[in-house]
Amino acid sequence: MIVPGQDVAGMESINGGSAGSFDHLMQAARAQCGSTSCVLVTNPVGFRTQDQLHIHFRNYNGGGAAMKSRLEKALCGTSGWRPFSACGGGKAQLFGGFPGVFSAVAGAYGGGSLANVGIAVFFTTACGGGMKTMVLATSHCSIEHSISSR
Repeated sequence: MIVPGQDVAGMESINGGSAGSFDHLMQAARAQCGSTSCVLVTNPVGFRTQDQLHIHFRNYNGGGAAMKSRLEKALCGTSGWRPFSACGGGKAQLFGGFPGVFSAVAGAYGGGSLANVGIAVFFTTACGGGMKTMVLATSHCSIEHSISSR
């Protein structure tokens, strides 16, 4: 698990103005688990066990493999944010490299607070052109336990 060096309540601390200062944390999580069998996850307010921003990095389970496959089918060959249903409303985007994840998601939500947003980051080679990053942002829910084991 990756946590910031200072007290940060959680996703509610991230918005368009502050997102860039948190992007390095997602990069640190990727450094721990950046293969095509990994997923990086944050949970929104109300769907986490601690009031400290933290990023899980894990190998995904069968549910994660199914989610990754759905994302690949929906995103390969596309650009920009696409509507994506996962535990409620969500959106997903395929990136050619590894983006500033929090900055990208904050932009997708108009720069406002990400308090109610959960993020899952998958890596894929299925779309051609080497390793790509799929970012899934969900609202008012968490997919953590359906895509990875503790």
